[in-house]
Amino acid sequence: MKRINQHRLFAAAAAALLMAGSVAVQAEPLTRAEVRAELAEWRAQGMLDRAGEAGATSDVLLARERFNETQSRVLIAKYELEQQQLAERTAATALPEIAAYTEAGPDGPQLVVISMNGEGMVDNVETVDLAAID
Repeated sequence: MKRINQHRLFAAAAAALLMAGSVAVQAEPLTRAEVRAELAEWRAQGMLDRAGEAGATSDVLLARERFNETQSRVLIAKYELEQQQLAERTAATALPEIAAYTEAGPDGPQLVVISMNGEGMVDNVETVDLAAID
């Protein structure tokens, strides 16, 4: 039995999954013109099997691998941008660093001061007796 080059098999499988995944993500079906444009792009980039070949040549597999690397970089960049935007929105709505309120204490009203860390977790609680106003 002939041994299959695992690198080529992985690259071909990854290319097929990526291409199938990119079509599945589409919100609307592609038009004929869009399908033809993608086919022309893949052909121009050398990602399609050539007629008369028993399978994908090393040039085709290399082109698919480059395409996959590019797509991976694009997806990673989008993910990092989304994470950055999420962090900015979270920081804008973060809990205050200090919170204070009054409550009744054993000797009269007390001011309670709570300090928090950047994650909204309590760091310290202090109480201060307030003078009663008659």
